Amino acid sequence: MYKGVLKYLFSLVLLFVFWSLFLGYYPFLFCFVFIVVLLFSILISFLFMRHTDITLNNVSIVERETALRTTFSLIHKTPLHCTKAIITYKVIDNLGNTIISNKAMIYNDQIMKDIVMNHSGYYKLVIEKVYYFDILQCLPFKRKYNYQYPFYVFPKMIKTDEYLKQNIGFSIESYEYDMLNKGVDYSEVFEIREYNEFDSLKHIHWKASMKKGDLYVKEGSQPILKKLLLTVECHGNKDINDKTLDIFYSLCLSLLEKGIDYEIICPSLNNQKYNIELIKSDTHFKECFQRILSTSYQDIDEYIQSIKEYSTLYIVKNSGIEVKEI
Repeated sequence: MYKGVLKYLFSLVLLFVFWSLFLGYYPFLFCFVFIVVLLFSILISFLFMRHTDITLNNVSIVERETALRTTFSLIHKTPLHCTKAIITYKVIDNLGNTIISNKAMIYNDQIMKDIVMNHSGYYKLVIEKVYYFDILQCLPFKRKYNYQYPFYVFPKMIKTDEYLKQNIGFSIESYEYDMLNKGVDYSEVFEIREYNEFDSLKHIHWKASMKKGDLYVKEGSQPILKKLLLTVECHGNKDINDKTLDIFYSLCLSLLEKGIDYEIICPSLNNQKYNIELIKSDTHFKECFQRILSTSYQDIDEYIQSIKEYSTLYIVKNSGIEVKEI
């Protein structure tokens, strides 16, 4: 504000000196007119600045270390427009810590700013106050705001073939079988029936056929595959969290690409407690992942101890995947 006033007074002094030296007529009258013009511009500017607002257009999800394209725009509700404004904004994380604090100057209608976020997580871009300038762009008028625009910074995709090979292969085989439905696993016999012309000879049950004097074939059993249950362990160190979330995020998407259904432990919709959700699509996973990012990292050991129907839990950490027997 003081810079604008000084700029205006400096301009007034220069013009007054110029008028006095070269024209010489009624210098005090000129000074009076100049002051009246300033007061008139302030009055007119104050009227239309009261009807000027600010808005923000930005994406809701961005990848880590990728520029978040943010557009600040002025909304005019009167024919006269505010042609200059300075926006004070900040970016806070889900714990309320300020990550970025900056200003943006708008001439005419809008300005675009690229904000690069270095860590995965849930953030809010908060507009705190805006300085609107008069027609002469000398004097600012401050208006306080508390506009909050949430957005998510997702992890980077990494290769997870080694993690899949070392840890996820366990789900392909099972030692438990469905007692009510037959399947394709002939290592375990579901039932024995008479042979028909469409049956494969390799499925003949020779011992039963010899005993009954006719050909009998065996029906395979349906293996019950253990469900994949995964969770992610995060801490206060953002650099460690980035590596952990990269592994977890990439691993989950890779499982979906391979057609493997799985379950994850994530916060419930009201973020009050944890629950287990079956993931079958990218959309569902990303919605659950947003809940993970927007929740303060808490110890879930108590919830893990309450799980009864699973025997193995896969905990994604920055060092790899820990297999935990429940």
